[in-house]
Amino acid sequence: MIQRLRLKGFRRYVDETFDLGPGVTFINGRNNAGKTTLSSRSNTR
Repeated sequence: MIQRLRLKGFRRYVDETFDLGPGVTFINGRNNAGKTTLSSRSNTR
C-alpha cells in the first residue's frame, strides 16, 4: 500500500508530498490541477 507520495521536479510539482490514509483514496481537483500526474507517477517504478 502506498502511504506517502513525494513529487519533486515532476511536471507541475516543484516539491510536494501527499500523505495517503488507509482504505480507498481518491484524488479530486479542478481541470489541469495535476490529478493525472499523481496517478501516472504512482504507477511507475
